[in-house]
Amino acid sequence: MDNLTAAEQHNKFSAGLLAYTTALQTLINANWKRDGLTYAPPPQVSVIMGKKFAKIVKGGDKHSTTVHTFVEIASGDIYAAAGWDKKAKHVRGSIYNENPTQGVHEHGAISLRNGGY
Repeated sequence: MDNLTAAEQHNKFSAGLLAYTTALQTLINANWKRDGLTYAPPPQVSVIMGKKFAKIVKGGDKHSTTVHTFVEIASGDIYAAAGWDKKAKHVRGSIYNENPTQGVHEHGAISLRNGGY
C-alpha cells in the first residue's frame, strides 16, 4: 500500500472501508425500497475485523447475519465470500475505486461468470 507509514496506511484503509460500507448500505437500502420490502427494515452492514481481512456482513433485526464480502487489509481488494470464514480466489474490486461497490451487488460479489469485475 504505497510508501505510507503504518498510521497513514491505517487511516487510508479506514477511510476506504467506511466509503465501501456506506456505499454498500446505500445499495442495499435502494434495493429494499425498489422491491417494496416492508416487512422489516433493510439488513444493516457491519464489519468484523480479522488479522488479514475485514469480513463485511449484513443482517440484524429479523435477518440472519450473512457474509457479504471480504476486504484485504493490506491492499483494499474486495473478494467474494466462499463461506463464513473463507474468501473466494479472485479479486472482485477495490475499496479505493472511485465507485467502491463496482464488482458487487446487494447480495455479495458479482460472479466472474456473469460479467463480474
